This record gives sequence, C-alpha cells and structure tokens, in this order.
Amino acid sequence: MTVIYLIIFLSVASAVYLGTHYFVYHSIISGYGIAKDSRAGRILRIVFLLLGLWFPAGEFLSRTPAAARLKTAITAGGIWIGLLTMTFFILIIRSALTAFLRSPRFKYYSLTAALALSAGATVFAVINASGPPTVREITVTTDKFSSREKFTLVQITDLHLNYARSDEWVEALVSRINALEPDAVVITGDLIDARLCGFNNFCEILSGIRSKHGVFAITGNHEYYVGLEKFEILAEAAGIKILYNQNISPDGKRLTLIGINDDEGSRFAGGGPDFAAASKGADFSKYAVLLYHRPAGFDGYADAGIDLQLSGHTHWGQIPPVDIMVRLLFKYPAGLYRRGTSLIYTSPGTGTWGPPMRFFSKSEITAFQIKGAAENIPPFRKEIFFK
Repeated sequence: MTVIYLIIFLSVASAVYLGTHYFVYHSIISGYGIAKDSRAGRILRIVFLLLGLWFPAGEFLSRTPAAARLKTAITAGGIWIGLLTMTFFILIIRSALTAFLRSPRFKYYSLTAALALSAGATVFAVINASGPPTVREITVTTDKFSSREKFTLVQITDLHLNYARSDEWVEALVSRINALEPDAVVITGDLIDARLCGFNNFCEILSGIRSKHGVFAITGNHEYYVGLEKFEILAEAAGIKILYNQNISPDGKRLTLIGINDDEGSRFAGGGPDFAAASKGADFSKYAVLLYHRPAGFDGYADAGIDLQLSGHTHWGQIPPVDIMVRLLFKYPAGLYRRGTSLIYTSPGTGTWGPPMRFFSKSEITAFQIKGAAENIPPFRKEIFFK
C-alpha cells in the first residue's frame, strides 16, 4: 500500500510540477511572440528544463552532508520554485484578462508587468522570511489554575531541519526560546528532513534548550518520510521526549500534554493518530493540551475535554496561491480559534519548507502564558492572521 501510495503521489506531484513549468514557459513565448523552433525558443526550453531539475536536485542534496558546500545553490533552487509558483498564479489571472483583451500589445505589456510583479513579490518574500523566527505571545486563562498560578508553554513546529540550515540559525532559535524561560517546550511535528546527528552541530545546539519541565515532541508527516529512527536518534541526543499516542504531566500537577501521531503514521508500523490510546489515564482535571501536527479533529477533541490544541503543518501557505489553498483545505488554517471554552492554535511554522519565502506570514515561536482565570485579564488575546 505504501509503495502504491508513493507512486501515485509522485505521479500527481510530477504532473503538477511539470505542468506549471510548461504553462509559464508557454505564456512567455506566446506573450513575447517567440517561435518555439527559434534559437530563443530552444534556449528558453533548455533554461526551463534545467530550472525544473534544480529544485528536486536541491531537495535531494539538502538531505546529504554535501549540502554544507552547496547551501547557496540549494537555496536558489528553493527560491526558483517560489518564484515559479507566484508567477504561475499571476499568469493565470493574466490569462483570464487576455481572454477579453486579445491585442498583441496588451499581451506583451501584461506579460512584462506580470513577470516584474512576480520578481518583486519574490524579493519581498525572501526578505520577509529571512532571519530568526519572531516571538508571538498569547495569554490564555483557565479556571483549572488558581489565581496565582501560571505556566509558560512554548511551541515550535515545522522547522524542517536539513543540511542546508546553518548552525547560526538554530542557535538563534534556541536563544530566543531560552529567553522566554519556558516551563515546557513542545515541538508539534516536522522537526527534521534529514539525518542530522554526527554530521553537524544541530543535536548539540538543540540540547541547549532550557525548559523547567522538559522538551516534548510529536511526529509530523516528514518524520515518517525521513524515517522515525533518524528522528529518534536526534531526540535522544537533544534530550527531547517523543510522545507516540501518549500523555504526560510535565510538572505533575497543573498541565497534561497529550501527543498523537501524525496521520502519515497509519501507513507505517507505528500507527496513525489514536486519541483514545493517547488520552488513556490522562487527568482532565488538569489543563489538557493536545499536540497534533495537523489542525484537524478539533471539534471532537474539544468535546472530549481538550482545553488547547496545538498544531502546525499548514505553514499558512508561505506564498500565494498556496495560502489560498490552505484556507480552502483547512477549517483552522492559521491563528487562534475558540470552540466553547476550548482553543486551537495553528502555528504558521517556525521554519519553512521548499521556498525559503513568506509573503503574508512570519516564521514564529509561540509562547503561551496560561494563567488562572481569576486574574483580571481577557480569556485570550486574539491572535488571528486572517479569517
């Protein structure tokens, strides 16, 4: 079943990927009146072929130690796929306009404007995504805490660490987490995209996270793609406790963490999400926090007694039009939402995947200040990107 699924996935992904390249290529030659068999047309085909191979080659190399010497080339490949995606989106809109405005003059200048807009959007998105993640602080209240009790819970997610990341970026991340003086740190999936320990300093740097009651992680879909054994090696080296459909009370008295596996686990021996098994023996008189990589199932989990669900996975789309697709596919695409007294927070991610770009969002570390409801503060500070 896993092999069949992989074949289908790769076939569909390849068709979409190649089709996008062809559409942009065809739009350029038709908009500028370039003959396919001309010298310029042949050169453009070769350029698009090479660029089309660049990104998948970079993704492969980013999972090998050779990436340490090829970071610039790998990053450029990621930027290309981001530029291509936004160009495709803009050219789709242009195509709708050219259906009514058919003059060669309009086709020429609209294509030039579309390409210039794509290039400008790419530059902005790269700059916006550069640097360490920002810190977003959210205060929530609960009657499960006394008026003087508080708990600082820090969430990071979707780091997608591979060999193309720098030690400096990970060090800056750890420094920002430690500055928050967390009671506990949770990693809600997609921590790695490669086997890291022994090839760089990531494991040692991550072991420097200072948290009073520990660091806890769950699987994302990429942990299964990379291999759970690689995830477990890193977790052991960095002092991270993995929750495989399990629960734990980090401080023993105020908080219950319930971690469930990613859906992709259903294709592997470890199994997919199992809330019944994960919550078995959990003390719901404590503040119950569900860790689930995907922002799904919240309505049912809220009815089951979960106070706060922490998820990621969507990356808030990173760039258009993927952000539009995320909004259509997920009920809780990004930000904080309420159902009764329960909350779900979908993080836009601490890192990026694919293009190192963000347009409408920022990479973030999220710090939840959980406090007693008797304190004269709102039940939560509304932190929603777009709704």
